[in-house]
Amino acid sequence: MDAPAAATGGAEIYRLPEECVASAISLTTPGDACHSSAVSPAFRAAADSDAVWDRFLPPDNAAVLARADEPAECESKKELFSRLCDSPVLLDGATMSFGLERRSGAKCFMMSARALSIVWGDDPTCWVWSASLPGSRFPEVAELVDVCWLEISGKLSLSLLSPGTTYAAYLVFAIADDSYGLECHVAMLPPKATVTVVSGSSSKKPTTSTEHAICLQHMQGEEEAAMHRRKQQYMRLRKGYGRKMVTREADPDIRCPRRRGDGWAEVELGEFAVAGDGEDDGVVEVRLEEVDSRRWKRGLIVQGIEIRPIPDSDAVWSRFQPRDLPPLADGELSGPAPPSEKGQFLRLCNRRVLLADDLMSMWLDRETGAKCYMISARALHISCGGTPEYWRWTRLPESRLRFTEIANLRNVWWLEIRGRIHSKMLSQDSTYAAYIVFKTYRDGGLDYPPQEASITSSAGSKSTRKVCLQRRGNEQEDGRASEPRYDRSHRHASFPNKRTDDAWMELEMGQFYNKDGDDGEVGICLMETEKGHVKTGLIVLGIEIRPKRGLDQHACSKIGG
Repeated sequence: MDAPAAATGGAEIYRLPEECVASAISLTTPGDACHSSAVSPAFRAAADSDAVWDRFLPPDNAAVLARADEPAECESKKELFSRLCDSPVLLDGATMSFGLERRSGAKCFMMSARALSIVWGDDPTCWVWSASLPGSRFPEVAELVDVCWLEISGKLSLSLLSPGTTYAAYLVFAIADDSYGLECHVAMLPPKATVTVVSGSSSKKPTTSTEHAICLQHMQGEEEAAMHRRKQQYMRLRKGYGRKMVTREADPDIRCPRRRGDGWAEVELGEFAVAGDGEDDGVVEVRLEEVDSRRWKRGLIVQGIEIRPIPDSDAVWSRFQPRDLPPLADGELSGPAPPSEKGQFLRLCNRRVLLADDLMSMWLDRETGAKCYMISARALHISCGGTPEYWRWTRLPESRLRFTEIANLRNVWWLEIRGRIHSKMLSQDSTYAAYIVFKTYRDGGLDYPPQEASITSSAGSKSTRKVCLQRRGNEQEDGRASEPRYDRSHRHASFPNKRTDDAWMELEMGQFYNKDGDDGEVGICLMETEKGHVKTGLIVLGIEIRPKRGLDQHACSKIGG
């Protein structure tokens, strides 16, 4: 399309009626709507309209706000959305608060201490109710005076929450200066948190429950969180019985407290998912208890239990992981399993894993989740690669690149290296680039003449490009620069770059698009056979295939780093 046509086509969108623009924006997210308002005055009017922001508000927001202690008066739907994100409103006599999560518009609730069931909560020798502290949403909070049986629970109807959303429940609390019995210690049993989802009569889903240990107070600061995740031992003195070694096994799933922006602390009690149909009339019950140690406790100040969506939930991160991982070599994913789908995703981003044949490795691209591969030199077709006077195979020390053999070019004039991969192994609807990963150790005739790289897609289309394995002025082993031998044949040729994460060189051989439904092999080739020049000094590790971005960042940063 020429420039005038492009300019005309770009201007056509501004002629659309505001209702059409608003309808399109309402199908995005609140963040996208705010960004689109900067496009033009027409877009700003559509993006700020009630038609758009009514779509982002929960369908039952009027019914929920009817329970508000004070009316939430706003001039527009956008203002109401922002108000509920920034300042949750109090409901039902200040026993609950209601707000929205800014990025998704999902509903958030906090049950006040008065709305919770606290064992011995009505006994002033065990708990006292006092005026709220700074940062609290509610007019009163519960402060623990002295108990050995700590049990706090709360229930919330699933129908109040946003359908198709994964939530987490958090205890919002503070610790008084004169507290005791709440700190974490290897010799003391930690409190337990349980989240139970009881489906209603209209749902056939079974009751689900999760339980894990939590920590309410660190004795040695925030760095103590790491201590819970490794085995600990403690020497206990027992009167009349000498010493006894107490051991607590590592608990990688223990939940530790963190500071909130309002000055309070919170600790996650568990996660649960709300069905996408929005018809579940069941309840979620959240429970915190420490009753086994029977130690006396004091100084826990409870504001409430907050239930809000979590962006790092398993439901979210499971969508980023490919469902069709190729068969892996034995033991590649051995060791402690990651505690979450996010942990599994990051493991595959940060570490290459070998496939079952030990001839290929794969990992995930952190930005896109697309599958990446490296085809080892042993899996490539190298012309004369089995002839020792032309190519020598040498062992490679164990490294993050995972392969144990490399191909060392001794002396050939016919250079031909081919690789292939099936399109079904790659991520669909993704643009990939192929790179030969190599090193050179002498001025071995690889700078002239240039080589030809080609890629044949599974659909049969072929692209070629001119490449050069050695840059101009390549240094020899003794540090002297060789004489440049460039001529017009090097015009438009691609040259290699040094990778900063592993010190190997890489040279892009071309790009291809792997579309949905492709079923065939992608062929990759590097060759120079016409000039009859002798070539030597090339060490081939393999061919890497990874998503192509506008600015390729792999050569400048560690994979997954």
